[in-house]
Amino acid sequence: MMLTVTFRQSLVAITATILTAVTSPLLAQPTPMSVSVKDGVMQWQDGSQVALFGVNYAMPFAYGYRSVKQLGLDPQAVIDMDVAHIARMGLDAYRVHVWDRLISDKQGKLLDNEQLRLFDYLQQQLALHGIKTIITPIAWWGSGYPAPDPQEPGFSADYSKAQMNQDPQAIAVTQNYLRQLLTHKNPYTGKTLATDDNVIAFELFNEPKHTQSAAQSAAYVEQLLATVRDLGVTKPLFYNISEQGNDQAFASALCNSSVDGVAYQWYPTGLVKNSALHSNMLPAVAHYTDPFKQIAACQHKAKMVYEFDAADVTRSVMYPAMARSFREAGFQWATQFAYDSAALAQTNSEYNTHYLNLLYTPAKAISFMIAAKEFRRLPLGYQAKEYPASNRFDYTLLDYQADLSLYDDGRHYYYSSNTQQAPADKAQLQHIAGVGSSPLVTYRGTGAYFLDKQQDGVWRLEVYPDLLPLQDPHQPPSLQREIGRLYLHQRPMTLTLADLGPTFAIKGINAGNHYVANAEHGQITVQPGVYLLGRTAALVNSAKQATAPYYLPTIPAPELALVHQPQRQRNLGDKLSFTAQIAGKLPQYQVTLYLRYQGYKDFTALPMTAVNGDTYQLTLPNTAEWQHPGVLEYAISVSDGQQ
Repeated sequence: MMLTVTFRQSLVAITATILTAVTSPLLAQPTPMSVSVKDGVMQWQDGSQVALFGVNYAMPFAYGYRSVKQLGLDPQAVIDMDVAHIARMGLDAYRVHVWDRLISDKQGKLLDNEQLRLFDYLQQQLALHGIKTIITPIAWWGSGYPAPDPQEPGFSADYSKAQMNQDPQAIAVTQNYLRQLLTHKNPYTGKTLATDDNVIAFELFNEPKHTQSAAQSAAYVEQLLATVRDLGVTKPLFYNISEQGNDQAFASALCNSSVDGVAYQWYPTGLVKNSALHSNMLPAVAHYTDPFKQIAACQHKAKMVYEFDAADVTRSVMYPAMARSFREAGFQWATQFAYDSAALAQTNSEYNTHYLNLLYTPAKAISFMIAAKEFRRLPLGYQAKEYPASNRFDYTLLDYQADLSLYDDGRHYYYSSNTQQAPADKAQLQHIAGVGSSPLVTYRGTGAYFLDKQQDGVWRLEVYPDLLPLQDPHQPPSLQREIGRLYLHQRPMTLTLADLGPTFAIKGINAGNHYVANAEHGQITVQPGVYLLGRTAALVNSAKQATAPYYLPTIPAPELALVHQPQRQRNLGDKLSFTAQIAGKLPQYQVTLYLRYQGYKDFTALPMTAVNGDTYQLTLPNTAEWQHPGVLEYAISVSDGQQ
């Protein structure tokens, strides 16, 4: 078991406010372009192929919405923060199944409530950041998970999932709801979902259950297609093909309908284990196997992955491999389920089998960023070598033992943990993103950071808080269970960038960040925030970007925590190492291991050394003193110099 020693007030005191921000220089300037399907391939107006990669995100609805309200937070401010972080990860796709039970009545009429308003607001924010959307109008699911379903006003609560596509009244109400939702004018954009170019397609029903004949199922699908197209909608329309399992007859009937595309899911590591998987799961994602590959009609339909994840896996190597396998199988859209709001991610209580957040899973976030790059780069039908040779493909390296995803195309250099591999072309480098250290960045913090070249001699640095993992994030969910904690430490960072030189100037540019200094031998001291770096102070001061947005949840005053995995047994002659993660108000502490053989009176005091971020380690000397059989007892003490 993991032992966590912590001294802290109740977790209820989580985030109270979100830092406000001004207009972002990183906001994308999207070009309005519609999407069509030609011979099973989605393409933009200019004929180029669609390739979009991103996440599901459910904050306007269900458990996420209820929890944010319970914590006394502003849901709109939470959306601002999360969308900014999703964009910071370089993602350009968003999908959600709308919880129709929360925004409709028994006749399928839309309710003018806060959840619909927040969904509208989210659509505007996604568009401002250049993130395209595919909407699934009907979830059918109740909104309670992982809690019991509350009372819900919507029509689908009155029908089983199978009745939704068989009962004439259910179908009629569904059609009314579709007309209502798709023609609802978003007050923030002035557009309807049907006319908004940022919404590129619709997937009509989330994970339907068909128990009637394949022909009857296809007839139902045609009813929904006609309902939407009669509204003048020309966007591609998708329907789920995965939920029926390996039902070849259903798949054949669906693919021979007038649907434009089919929607798949992929959960190759299973779901809801209620604990983390600690084995190498890369072989499980070496290829995506399409069960309907032999149905010719299905190969002439566009393909999207509406949900996927390497569930219950904490390592940062899975997503690039999954993106590679999706491109091999011909997918043009893939959205992970589901991105965790930073306001709730310290508990991972929304969907405990999933866990992805820029702040609380920084290594996985960088890995996901790499996956997005490769998904957009790799051609449809890309063929990688067989595993394990496939751990090197295109510009990506995956190393399970080092927990490393690395991407290096000459202009972009991304790494999810420490690496010694130097970038291929330092002179052409434009973007760096990482966790830990590399030949260009020496940093002992545990959060993610980003370096983006603005012009010759000027770079933008964005640093996120240190993370201390406290316990297995995939245990059963609870808002009272803290699985990770953020710290706003000041830490040294050394940059080896020829474009900046060893004495570059640095200036804080996010709200409240007034730091101004010059590097010495490439070293600066940074805390979470946004900075401009320039070869000279004049370059920094003349740069166009004077201020920058930067979003964090409110982080409580830091309190000391120690996380340690107790030792069990070792063979004589083996190296015996002790490791602990320790964080608090200070970036570093005096840590001592006290050790003795059971039955001995006195402990031997041995200093532990900070090896990386908040990690302290000691390896016993291979001397006779510690080389005879017996039971060792030990304790770890932490001192801040006063107590």
